[in-house]
Amino acid sequence: MSLVWYEKDADRADSIIFQHRCFDEDGAKDHLHHFHCGAELVFVVRGDCEAYVDDKMYILHSGDICYVDGVRTHKFCYSRGNECYVVVLSPGYSNNANRLASASFETVNRHNDGFENIKAFLDFSFANWDDGSVSFKQGFADMLMGMMH
Repeated sequence: MSLVWYEKDADRADSIIFQHRCFDEDGAKDHLHHFHCGAELVFVVRGDCEAYVDDKMYILHSGDICYVDGVRTHKFCYSRGNECYVVVLSPGYSNNANRLASASFETVNRHNDGFENIKAFLDFSFANWDDGSVSFKQGFADMLMGMMH
């Protein structure tokens, strides 16, 4: 691993980064490893991608979830046709989430029956995200962590 950068926007107080990404071309092959204090979850909806967490590489497939504890270095390399949701919970939202998730989650959770329910929840939440209240967004984080247990 060469350069690593601190993604400070992910650690703004009480913030949630919630993105739906679709890749029309290969991307992030030259993306640097980064870190932040908040927990990051990547939900692979379609395609395969590479996840680099610390010095280990994982191949993620459709239906897989990658969980990265705060401050672990990581990067994701996507390919044409990938679709995923990315959720980063800042320390203000994720103090309890980090304790819960790190106690019961591996870095990569392979596709299981619950993924379709999580995907439906992510689809609904993303469609309503911009109009959602602070309570909606806090509830989103709590509900998502509950669904993953």
